[in-house]
Parts: sequence; C-alpha cells; structure tokens
Amino acid sequence: MQRRVDELLSDPKTRGAGQLLAARKHAALGEPSAAMAHARMAANHLPDLGVVWRVVGEVAAQSELWSKAAEAYGKALKLGLKAQAGTLERLADALDELGEYTQAERTIRDAITKTGADPHAKRRRLNLLGVILKHQG
Repeated sequence: MQRRVDELLSDPKTRGAGQLLAARKHAALGEPSAAMAHARMAANHLPDLGVVWRVVGEVAAQSELWSKAAEAYGKALKLGLKAQAGTLERLADALDELGEYTQAERTIRDAITKTGADPHAKRRRLNLLGVILKHQG
C-alpha cells in the first residue's frame, strides 16, 4: 500500500488522492495524528469531494474530536457522496457524543430511512437509535 501512496503523492495531479489513501492507511494502523495530517492535506487538495470530508470526520472521531467530526460529516453530506446513510450514521454518533440528542435522533432516523437492503447496517443503525433515545432520557 505504501508504494501506491508514494506513487500518488509523487504526481501533482493525484497528490490529493495520495493524501487520502495515506490518511486511511494511518487510521487503520491506529496512528490518528498522522491520519489527521494526511486527511487535512487531502481536504486542501480536494476540498469539494465529499468522501474526503467523510475521512476527515472518521479520523476526528477516532481521536474523539466530536465537534470536528460532526462538522466534517456535515460538510461531506452537503457536498454529496454515495455512502449517505453511513455518513448520517456517523454524524448521528458524533452528535450523540456531543449531547445533541434531538439532532442525533433526527439524523439517525434519516439514516435508517436511507438504508438499503443490508440487514447488518439496518440493525447497527437501529441500535444507535436505541442508544440515542436512552441518552435522551
């Protein structure tokens, strides 16, 4: 994987993609500082790409930087991306962590309605709804 990252980073046309791949690699290796540095550079190179902001959100959530995660997920959703239900799920989780339970509930309900046929995704989102409702009291 590092060879591919290096290839992408060496070409100015693909540098943003290289930063994004490096961010994902470091996140998977449990290296959140390096992951965030690469995610931010990817966002600088590709600011209008929703998937970049989703990765920024995932890296922020990995470091429990919930405000940054929520902001990044929101930006990803505004820019558009295929994994909308999953991004809504992650946004709902971040909002729950921030204590914004009403917005978290609305967001996870939206994610549930946009969930396709994947029973595991639906179950995971329903479980998160239960957690949010419990936190609401």
